[in-house]
Amino acid sequence: MFQKLMEMAESSSNNFKLLVTSRDSDIEVDGYFGGSPIINITNDDVGVDINKYLDFRITNTHATHLRSDGLREEIQEKLSSSTDGMFLWASLMFDDLESQDSVASRKPVRLSSMIDIWIRTQSHLT
Repeated sequence: MFQKLMEMAESSSNNFKLLVTSRDSDIEVDGYFGGSPIINITNDDVGVDINKYLDFRITNTHATHLRSDGLREEIQEKLSSSTDGMFLWASLMFDDLESQDSVASRKPVRLSSMIDIWIRTQSHLT
């Protein structure tokens, strides 16, 4: 794929622009674009933005079980320290925390219902 992109870049006018992103240092990408400018964005660079995103989500959540100030601080701290620079992970984990409110409000009527809920919960963990 990179070879085809390079051929397109070489055969086109100077108007051809290409942005390539990857996680960490990708040897294959570096090999093809070694002479091009590289901008490294570290986890610390996006950490501030992820913290702002989490703060917004926590402040604007409608989940009643997340309204405690102490819990909000703990969520902010735990999620922001675990993101490894990934907005998507932070978003998915917060979505999961918000959904726990509805899980807690469901009361199984019989054992089979309780087992079904447990199986669905476990499937999210793997």
